Amino acid sequence: MYKLRGALPLMGALLGLSVGSAFGSPLVIVNDYLFNAGFETPVTTCCSSPVPWSTAATAVGDTGNWNPSAFPSAGLTAYEGNQVGYVNNYSGQDGFNNWVALTQNVVIPGGLVEGTAYRLIYAVARRMDLDDPAGFRVQINGGGACPTCFAITSGSTGSIAAGTWGVYSVDYTAQAADAGQNLVVYLVNDGRIAGPGLAQVEFDVAAVPEPLTMALTGIGLLGLGLFRRKLTT
Repeated sequence: MYKLRGALPLMGALLGLSVGSAFGSPLVIVNDYLFNAGFETPVTTCCSSPVPWSTAATAVGDTGNWNPSAFPSAGLTAYEGNQVGYVNNYSGQDGFNNWVALTQNVVIPGGLVEGTAYRLIYAVARRMDLDDPAGFRVQINGGGACPTCFAITSGSTGSIAAGTWGVYSVDYTAQAADAGQNLVVYLVNDGRIAGPGLAQVEFDVAAVPEPLTMALTGIGLLGLGLFRRKLTT
């Protein structure tokens, strides 16, 4: 006998559950809308300008992409793919005043929606041959002329072992002033912490699975397994 009455609602609930619904509000992963998120274009050894990323700065510095496997002394491999983005800052740290950034205008189809959370997942690395700690910051700005429409995560590469990556995320919840607008993403090097001099920060923003997403996927597969078992009983 097919026992479908209890199994179908369970499967429907599992398949319909999203990360956003688990938190009670919609959640959009910004990485899905970035162009050249992993800095793979153009193909280079070092160093080119990744499109459509651009440079913004208040300090002296430069940005680009490179292939760390071509430089063994760096002791670094790309988090995903072959290339990474870099941000150099030659000015000493002064809070958020002396900064250099890779930035991209991110078009979300239909524009931002008030109350929706937008999450950017990113990775930061510290080279072994340029290991002086630097301040890094990733910022999401909402649209329009709204001075409070932004979210920031910040830290120091000193908390990352040389030659390794740390994975972080930043969440921004769209406000009324953002409705219909685009996001702007900034990957920022805030300068060498111990004083003036070269500070280099490596970035990769290719999306990575999050524990919650993986857990929900596992639950969904379990639900499908239970449904199949009931169906064949």
